Amino acid sequence: MCDRDRTDSDADYSDEALAEFFRGTDAKISDPELVNKKQLIAKQNPLSLVNQLISKWRQHGSSINLNECWETRDPKTSRSVWHVKVGVAEVGKFGVASDYVKTQAKFLATQRFLKLLLPVGMTWNEAVKLISDKLRIDELNSVLDKAAL
Repeated sequence: MCDRDRTDSDADYSDEALAEFFRGTDAKISDPELVNKKQLIAKQNPLSLVNQLISKWRQHGSSINLNECWETRDPKTSRSVWHVKVGVAEVGKFGVASDYVKTQAKFLATQRFLKLLLPVGMTWNEAVKLISDKLRIDELNSVLDKAAL
């Protein structure tokens, strides 16, 4: 399943969440500008959330592959292009991205992977709270179970 298989419309979000998007205090998980919203990713970014998931993942019998990364050359510019694939092979859920900057490709791939895992309509701040909060482990496990992991 590719991240393009899931649509992300404003209708999936509450009015409160949409107001927070407008104020800049929250964002969609799939927001292409998330990387530039430093106030939202200062403490947690997609890569750090996926790293937390890896440490909590063992009970599901699957493993998140975070290190699939390769380099090619752009034939027009001869610049390096980094390709990153983050996901769970057992269920075929992957976030994939390519960029001239390796860290940007990793950021986008992990962001796309999180979008596939988490429920439609979940905001960035909600995702951070769910994955980071030790007291919400049962809720996180429920979300992962629904994601067919």
